Amino acid sequence: MLFRLRMSIDDAIAAYIRLVEQVFSEKKTFLQEGIFKATRLEQAIITVIQAEGVDPRQVLLRKEDGPKWCALTFCSYSCILIENPSFVCAMPSRNMSFPTLFRSWIPRANPSYNCTIIQAARATTAARIFFKAAKFGDPPQRYLDGELRCNNPVKYVVQEAGSLYPGRQISCLLTLGTGAGQVIGLDESNALERVFPTKILKVLHAIARDCEQRSQEMASDLSSLSNSTLYIRLNVDEGLRGLLDEWRRLGDVTTHTEQYLKKHEVGQRVDQLVQVLKGM
Repeated sequence: MLFRLRMSIDDAIAAYIRLVEQVFSEKKTFLQEGIFKATRLEQAIITVIQAEGVDPRQVLLRKEDGPKWCALTFCSYSCILIENPSFVCAMPSRNMSFPTLFRSWIPRANPSYNCTIIQAARATTAARIFFKAAKFGDPPQRYLDGELRCNNPVKYVVQEAGSLYPGRQISCLLTLGTGAGQVIGLDESNALERVFPTKILKVLHAIARDCEQRSQEMASDLSSLSNSTLYIRLNVDEGLRGLLDEWRRLGDVTTHTEQYLKKHEVGQRVDQLVQVLKGM
């Protein structure tokens, strides 16, 4: 919404509220893949794109006639710029060694299928609990969201920035979380757990989708390299767990987020971010 459709923040929030109400208001019948209907998600995405005055089924994530690469030279310094680069992550269901990055530009190596915005949105939101896998491409492939192994894609953001702008310093790296999760731990097992190891499965799932460890690793890497990159992680630390599909409780999301932003240390980080952005 913000990048490919160039919507304002207020318009994006309003469109998101309409989207989640449409998508999460009706659950599927028992024993079907995913709790919610992927067709409703697709239709909600189509509605958002149509509001921008374009044909939703024809809008490619990567423009065939761009974004344009532009070589700039100032004295002895050269750089390459690209218009509004953005990407989303999805996992090929048959091989999860690496995520597939659906980009808005043609990369130097390993380009992915140039899908439509609808297909990209379906792939990157295809959490198995909520929606069935997305299937498209030539030949067709099945994609799941990046929840497993790539729930926090900050590493790939840095890699893609280095590929697009080799040799250039990243001045600021901002990651936004969807709310702190529960502590990952394993209690002492009982006789039933030794037969049906459900607790172990839950722990393994939590480890695979953990975002905070990846964030800490990135902060440590940047610090150990004496890097001047300002790294900021903003993630509401209480109140949001379990609210992903609770569209009727968006007021709670607003309240917990506003209370989080009032914390002194959070306010300091936001002030730092504003100063960096103003100087760019």
